[in-house]
Amino acid sequence: MAASASSRPLAAPLRAAAAPRAWASPPRRLLGGAAGTAAGSTVAVLNEETSSVDKELKAHARVIVYYTASWCGPCKGIAPTVNALSDSHAGAVRILKVDIDDCPEAAGAVSSVPTFRAYSGGKLVGELLGANAAKLTALVGDLASK
Repeated sequence: MAASASSRPLAAPLRAAAAPRAWASPPRRLLGGAAGTAAGSTVAVLNEETSSVDKELKAHARVIVYYTASWCGPCKGIAPTVNALSDSHAGAVRILKVDIDDCPEAAGAVSSVPTFRAYSGGKLVGELLGANAAKLTALVGDLASK
């Protein structure tokens, strides 16, 4: 015998939507000089009080702007690759780390993190969305060769 349609629920009961998550800690300010360096690496860290992305683009011929966030898991996962690439291409490519929570005005139209934007002569020449180490290595290598 077949079970009647009324004896089985057709869909799971609806639950109320969760409230938006409020972050417990305020944005952190980064310490350092004009664009300090991350501890143990040559990655420059943007400090909104003393520097800007535009200043860095004017001061350096080839720049990768690395948009990140402290709460971002993929950003934490790609960080060792970013540090290694910065060390291996020191002098050829400047990698500038921008925390979107610490410097929201510098983040501009960044829709996801991590985002890497490559600039040569102040002009955008490439972009990578996501934490793909192989593509990031290729992006930095291509920019270094320009």
